[in-house]
Parts: sequence; C-alpha cells; structure tokens
Amino acid sequence: MTHPPKAEGDPQPSDATEPELQYISVKEIVEATSLPAHLFTDRIERERKRIPHLLLVRNLRFSMDAILQWELANSVRGGVPEAVVQIVEPEPEPDASGRVPRWHELVREQDGERCDSVR
Repeated sequence: MTHPPKAEGDPQPSDATEPELQYISVKEIVEATSLPAHLFTDRIERERKRIPHLLLVRNLRFSMDAILQWELANSVRGGVPEAVVQIVEPEPEPDASGRVPRWHELVREQDGERCDSVR
C-alpha cells in the first residue's frame, strides 16, 4: 500500500502505531499457509468457516495477519498419531496368459468343486 507524499510539517507515523496492511491474492495465501485452495475460493466455505477476507469489485484479497489469527483461533491442538501397522497380503499373481475366465467357466468350476465334495 503506498501513501501520498508527506508535507514537511506532517508528523511521521511510527511503525508501532500504524501497521501496514497488505492484502494478498488467493494463490499467494494458499502458498503461504499450505491450506487447501477451496477454503479461500469457495464463498460458502469461507462463510461457514468465517475466514476473514476482503472482496473488492470481484477481487478477493486476504490479510496474512488476519488469516494467521483465524488459523490459530480455529486450529485443534492434537498429538502425533501413532503409526498404524497394516499387514497387507500380497495379491496372487495374475494368469500369465492374461486371459480372464468368463462367468460360465467360473460357475462350472464352482459346480465342479461342489460335486467333488459330495463324492
């Protein structure tokens, strides 16, 4: 944000009393926060989550300070989840010929197994 040139008699504002507001685009806020883009681009999602934003003639802008405060206020503190160990059985090797059996062949096999168990 640029300010008009000051006259010589005008007092200079101190940095502590007037922080410079900088508004950035959706792309820049997504890169800076690593949050999903739909949080910022979708109007309904912004309103539901009460994300601070500024809409200027169809230009959506965000303040990094406001987003940081919003993120801290809406974050859930959690611990590091324990690793979940899942044993995965290897899949059987597919038929080398690449041929997939037809349904009637599978039914015939199943019927044959049923008949073999009766004998």
